[in-house]
Amino acid sequence: MALQGSSITACFSLEKGIELDCHWVEFDDVRYHVQAAMKNPQLLLLSVSLPTPPLETVFFGGLPLGAIEAIKAAYGVVVQILDPPRDGFNLTVKLNLSKLPPDEEYKHALLVKIASVREVVLGAPLRVVLKHLASRAVVPDVNKPIALVHRPKESFFLVPQAEKVTVVFPMRFKHSVDTVLATSFLQVVSQFLPSLDNFFDLWVIGIPVDRQEFVEARCTTGLNNAPPCLWSLSSPSELEGAPVEASSVNAGFVSFVIFPRHVEGKKLDRTVWSLLTFHAYVSYHVKVRFFCS
Repeated sequence: MALQGSSITACFSLEKGIELDCHWVEFDDVRYHVQAAMKNPQLLLLSVSLPTPPLETVFFGGLPLGAIEAIKAAYGVVVQILDPPRDGFNLTVKLNLSKLPPDEEYKHALLVKIASVREVVLGAPLRVVLKHLASRAVVPDVNKPIALVHRPKESFFLVPQAEKVTVVFPMRFKHSVDTVLATSFLQVVSQFLPSLDNFFDLWVIGIPVDRQEFVEARCTTGLNNAPPCLWSLSSPSELEGAPVEASSVNAGFVSFVIFPRHVEGKKLDRTVWSLLTFHAYVSYHVKVRFFCS
């Protein structure tokens, strides 16, 4: 998940400094650059390039709404935001490893949060909406679907209400084969696994689910009362008021209904991550089906 298990977390655990200049890409849409120097082993630079936002999303200074506040709240004194960021990136932060907490458990939790910078930055506006849901309130001054960057020049949408938040993903794929496989996969999801909880469980633990596993999950006790995961070829009514471009899809629309119980306590982080990486989840299964067919 995120940068966990990558060179950035390994760098944190080293007692001696190393020379590091590393680039990599996560889920084909977020690009990272990590730099460290022997002469100053306690400092590390992390630059992040986000997907190009579509016009309907709200970015300030190259970042999603609330991202700066989210970074400061998540990392405290360990992270300093550099302004301007490095060329070609939306965000550059300086990590001061000497300010990591001495408590090992707290230190590990903070390192995991640093490794999950994608969730912190891209998930900032989503987190605001879901925190309001947890308190059964609605984000003020919202009279149309909220567009959040999903993939390069693509959005997904939030429709907040006091008792629920509907999340709608317009699904698009570049290749015709991917479109056919994704459509088939999403039909199975909506037919046999209308449970947000179970869907997220399968995503988080990485099971390569197939049709039979969906059938078995659908028979789980109490699943019929779980919140729905819906798929349709036509644009759902919740997207009324959204830009026309949002309805231009080739693999239909997926809707999740989030209730307060999905964002209580530690469930909030899990729900934010699962929603942010939903398209990657579908793409993974599309590729598995393609190579196994």
